[in-house]
Amino acid sequence: MEAFVSFERFVEDLFLGYVAGRISMPTRNVKAKMSFPSAIIAEKVVFGGDKYIDWIPYDRTTDRAEIFFKDGKPFSTLTKPQKEMLRQLHQVRNALAHRSDHSLDVFTRLVVGSAPLSPHERKPAGFLRSILRVSPTQTRLENYLFEMLTIARDLSQY
Repeated sequence: MEAFVSFERFVEDLFLGYVAGRISMPTRNVKAKMSFPSAIIAEKVVFGGDKYIDWIPYDRTTDRAEIFFKDGKPFSTLTKPQKEMLRQLHQVRNALAHRSDHSLDVFTRLVVGSAPLSPHERKPAGFLRSILRVSPTQTRLENYLFEMLTIARDLSQY
């Protein structure tokens, strides 16, 4: 769960860094539509007066990116499988954090689905510990961590 929260914070820091000019744009393809006199003002504008905003579900980030960046880049460049991975990660995170009937139902239906897993592995923690691949051995958690790193790299190097 901490890794997911850290990833969400990374997306926020990257977005605000690009908007405020604190982080250099990775390529010429990435262009802010407006500039701000300070990082504080950029954050206030992006947050729209709220104390915090959600970056995941990821479509919230891409919608926001369309406002602040030409063609929404680099946030609009993730592939469908990457967006699906973020959707799954969000559902796993919700199931772990909330443990409500609804979040567990969503997790069971949309993440676990019909995967051949033991009853223990059909629960969020057991699912993350379950083996995704045998050679080389990799758990679902290890795969999710790798995918988050790949997405982070893609967003910062586009």
